[in-house]
Amino acid sequence: MEAGTIEPHIRIAVQELTLQRSKIVALSPSARISPKALDII
Repeated sequence: MEAGTIEPHIRIAVQELTLQRSKIVALSPSARISPKALDII
C-alpha cells in the first residue's frame, strides 16, 4: 500500500481514539487519568 492510502486511515483512527479519550475523561471527571495512561488503553 502507498503512504497516500494509509494516511487517511491513520487520521481516522487518531480521531476515534481522541473521541474515546474525551469520553473517558468526561465519564470520570473525578478520576484524573494522565494522557500517558490513556495511551495504553
